[in-house]
Amino acid sequence: MSSILTDRSFRLSIILTLIFLGTGLLFLLLGIAEYDWVLFILLPIVLGIAIGALPNIGWAYFGVGFGIISFLFFLLIGQMAGFLCVITSMVLIVPFIFLGTIIVHLGRRYRELKNPPLRAFGTSCGNSTVSGK
Repeated sequence: MSSILTDRSFRLSIILTLIFLGTGLLFLLLGIAEYDWVLFILLPIVLGIAIGALPNIGWAYFGVGFGIISFLFFLLIGQMAGFLCVITSMVLIVPFIFLGTIIVHLGRRYRELKNPPLRAFGTSCGNSTVSGK
């Protein structure tokens, strides 16, 4: 249990999740964004990209889950009127978070395939090209 609490990816993913979900709610309450693609598509994909860039993606997913549960708990404590709407909208938001992490994974994989690591020729055991005689 202490390893998850000391993991940097876990802690950063909680902070990022709370910031992005809080920003989305603030945009909604202030009227900056309506119920449209910004709230349900753009912010979750950007959150997924930020989470996907973390070094330990396994703990980062746990952090996202913990951050979402914390966000819902804060909404419940604050007695927000749209609490049930936020819960039902998570069905739309969570797949786009995963889509953002997939985008990061595919970008990393593309870079690996585009720039393969350099390998020296003739350095494996038994392939010595220089004889000692």
